[in-house]
Amino acid sequence: MDILDKVVKFVSHNRYVVGGVLVGGLALGWMGCQSRTAGIIEGDPVTRTQLQVQAITVGRDFTAREAMIQAHVAALNADIAASNERLTLAKAELDRKDAAKAQVVQYIGGALTAAATGQLNLPELLTSGIVLLGGLAGAGSMVDARRKDKVIAELKSSPTA
Repeated sequence: MDILDKVVKFVSHNRYVVGGVLVGGLALGWMGCQSRTAGIIEGDPVTRTQLQVQAITVGRDFTAREAMIQAHVAALNADIAASNERLTLAKAELDRKDAAKAQVVQYIGGALTAAATGQLNLPELLTSGIVLLGGLAGAGSMVDARRKDKVIAELKSSPTA
């Protein structure tokens, strides 16, 4: 017990020196440990180096996702452009059909007006009839050409046996 008494007396006599050495040792031990924090990816706390590795990994994932999104946006824009082109063509076709209908109505209206006012004569009637029949034949020819084009397109697109 002689040694223990000497140690206790030394610590009692030099308590602040011993305390300073203990606090310094703990501080050095604490400063030597790497700091840790919650990582970007769920899991255990990480060090600065591990956090940097996680940041690079997440950055790569975001870049890949961004590329996929850009590809989807490009495909969507192409679909929108194709849809707008079909819409424009459909409107143009409706305009042509409405113009043909208006022309037929105009010829019939002109013939009825002439008949009602008594100004109907045979050459005008024949001219109006020929023009009307020509217009109807042209419209029929146009519809028939469309039908034939569809049949040809279907034959070209179907695989040959």
